[in-house]
Amino acid sequence: MRDLPRDPPAAGLPPVMGHADPGRVPVVASLLVLALVALAVGADAFRIGFFADDFHFLDIARRLPLARTLGGQYGLWPWYRPLSRELYFAAVASAGPTALRFAHALSLVCLFRVGLLLARIGTRLVGRPAAWAGVVIFLSYGFTKFLAAWASGFQDLAAIVLIAYALDAYQCGRTGQALAWTALAPFAKETGFLVFPLLLLAGYTTDAGALAVHLLVRSGWHTGGAIIRDALTTQRLPATLLQILTEFVSRHPAPGPGSVALAVSAGVCAFALFAYAARRPQPDAHELAAPPPGGVAFVAGAAALGLLPLGVAPLLGLTLTQAYYAYPAVPWLALGLGVLVTRLPAPLWRTGLAALVAWNVLGTGVHAVDLDRPQAWRFHRWSWDEAVRLSAVTGRLTSDLRATLAHRPDSLVVLYEGVPRGCFFQTEDGPASREALADPGVRAYWVNRPPRDVDADRLAIVGFDAGRFHLVRERWSSLTAVRRAMEAAIAGRGRAANALALYTEAPDSAGFDRGYLRAAAALLDDGPEGFLEGLADLGLDDTLGWKPGALAAPIAVVDAPLGAALAEALRQPLTASAHAALADSLLARGVVPRLAQVMAALGGEEEAADELAALGKERHAGPVAAEARRVLKALRRAREGTPR
Repeated sequence: MRDLPRDPPAAGLPPVMGHADPGRVPVVASLLVLALVALAVGADAFRIGFFADDFHFLDIARRLPLARTLGGQYGLWPWYRPLSRELYFAAVASAGPTALRFAHALSLVCLFRVGLLLARIGTRLVGRPAAWAGVVIFLSYGFTKFLAAWASGFQDLAAIVLIAYALDAYQCGRTGQALAWTALAPFAKETGFLVFPLLLLAGYTTDAGALAVHLLVRSGWHTGGAIIRDALTTQRLPATLLQILTEFVSRHPAPGPGSVALAVSAGVCAFALFAYAARRPQPDAHELAAPPPGGVAFVAGAAALGLLPLGVAPLLGLTLTQAYYAYPAVPWLALGLGVLVTRLPAPLWRTGLAALVAWNVLGTGVHAVDLDRPQAWRFHRWSWDEAVRLSAVTGRLTSDLRATLAHRPDSLVVLYEGVPRGCFFQTEDGPASREALADPGVRAYWVNRPPRDVDADRLAIVGFDAGRFHLVRERWSSLTAVRRAMEAAIAGRGRAANALALYTEAPDSAGFDRGYLRAAAALLDDGPEGFLEGLADLGLDDTLGWKPGALAAPIAVVDAPLGAALAEALRQPLTASAHAALADSLLARGVVPRLAQVMAALGGEEEAADELAALGKERHAGPVAAEARRVLKALRRAREGTPR
């Protein structure tokens, strides 16, 4: 391998040769860094469970072979991160019952390597005292603990460790290794592309190749999931920048015997690390007389580059602004702070930073979350506190679901209602439910967005009791099920109407009403042919025969005109005027004719529009016709793909 020139490049990355390396980390210092990672981050991180995006990636890893997922089709659009998603979660899922602990262990090992590499790189850039001060500040940073505790946060840590490996190799003159790490970094997270300007021309070819692969994969990509946006709100840039800075100092101490012991131990460990780093270097190590002139400038430039993701992705409409997106800037901001604080007298900055570490560990303990308060079920913003909240919320929902559906049929479909969106528990077709129940055959959806293939014997509607803050299985009467199905049909949600009409604990007397609503649902989704098939399932395959009269007979015994109107609507199922006449009869008797309104609106499809307009003008069924026109208009919009 060719030697790099000994003159430092303009970027402030002085190459180092052989063993005259000022960035070499002694074994004792490495052990102290490992202890600091364990005390400041690991002890609490292991108490956090899977939440949010974790369930999507775990579900894919458990159900599909790795070779099939590496293309990114089952990821979350628009990101392609095979190293930190598909490969990482495949390894985690393979750990079986120890998957959560294994995920945390991988993240902490990655964080440990970032700490050592940051010390090596920082020593060459800004000198040893500032470098170790920066490492300690970085490891006690709020988002560092958040990302190490969240399994999906491995993406950020992996991108940073690969960038650090590339920079370290480049500094040491190992150009080939630097280019290899550069090529890998963007496949951990797109922020890995930031290594390109950091290495300048040294990484140009490989980063261009990585970009080409990203573009090629996306050109034919149909992902299995999407970013959860319902409960997220974008942050304003000033507020985001303020949060990035305030994460360096904890604001919410959570004292307790365990937290205090951890905090004191972490502070002592940090002070010991400073003391050891202040010792004279080994005889075979080269100590910089002063940091290179371009070192501080490089750190400032790297921090500025790390802030770019705050604006680029939201500007392109790919995601919402969240403070932790600027995490690539944090190692460099920490080094910059290290440069500033080490200008103070040594005893002062060493003691001060050790106290800061203790305070941050105390402030980011795993505190108890009161899940019996409404505030605990609302999303605030991504942070360590949010990880603690979501872990607790997910734990309760998992426990509730296991108890509620302890006895269930195979291939169960769960429909959720009222679960707060800020829980991030229900997404897509229910990966969190499958993980909670350890049942790959379970599917879960929101109650208004069920699948087409719903079976009454394999259906459970699970609601959220807003008074007790627990999941409960809904037990509906026939009247409730029919009413809810009617409302879904009027809203133009055919699949929901079908599923709700099916929901019953046992056979009941509302079989005709349920079947009629399922026919209306089929009309919404499949058109007139589906409606006729639904009527055939009711026994009305011949609407001109005796069946309509027989079905209306029980009503005709009590009210002959109403029975006649119902029979006529059954004989002419695709004629809007017949349903409008039934609606008139119901209105005259003080009955809100929801079902008749639905069929009046849907029965005649497009050609019924003029007839409905005439009904509204010429007859006393004005409210019915107006409602019918509204539903028909909503149906047309839905079929044309326009938003409601």
